Amino acid sequence: MGWSPKTKKAIDEVLGYEPNADIVLIDQLKEEPYDHDRVHYVHGDASDETVLLQANILRARRVAIFADARIAESLLADGKSLLIASAVEALSQAQGVDLHTVVEVCEERNISKFKHVRIDDFILANDSVSLLMAKATLQPGTTSIFRQLLSKQSGGNIQALAPRPEWTTIRAAAEALLGQGVTLMAVNDRLDYATVLDTKLEASDTLYVVCHDDTWERLNKQGGV
Repeated sequence: MGWSPKTKKAIDEVLGYEPNADIVLIDQLKEEPYDHDRVHYVHGDASDETVLLQANILRARRVAIFADARIAESLLADGKSLLIASAVEALSQAQGVDLHTVVEVCEERNISKFKHVRIDDFILANDSVSLLMAKATLQPGTTSIFRQLLSKQSGGNIQALAPRPEWTTIRAAAEALLGQGVTLMAVNDRLDYATVLDTKLEASDTLYVVCHDDTWERLNKQGGV
């Protein structure tokens, strides 16, 4: 939802991962901004329930709300995104469908305003560039690592999988994955999992790993995901 250069970059990246994915773009531009067989354009107000239903949102795997790049005032841009997010959540509750929603937020202080509508993930619009610039200044060369993590075009992909029954602890999972050429990056939202290696893994836990496509396909065939 919402067209901007960031939206184009995101669509390019998603199609790079999943060439057969169907993407629905909602905006109020008169002409379709992205010409691709797998991208379907819906013209209208994304906070309007009729438009959301036209976009078939109830069958969406993910919903991504981008900040309106045409609004200069960050408070107003976040306000519009909040209105859209509220419409998505109201519709999902009314229809009994759990939608995973990601929102681009211009100001970190506004994140708390979104929490009552049960948004799953937040992306800070401006902080990412600032933080990456700071990292590059403090630790030269680290930006290449971030590029590899962020883009399929640059290296291994981040994937998510559930623990196998035999992986009783984080240590067991990390060692088993490493033996198959897979790097365990995080457990749930913990990057510092190395400090709690003997923690028991639950079936509901999510392991985030980095590996190449061929390795991921091999894991799939082995029933590891």
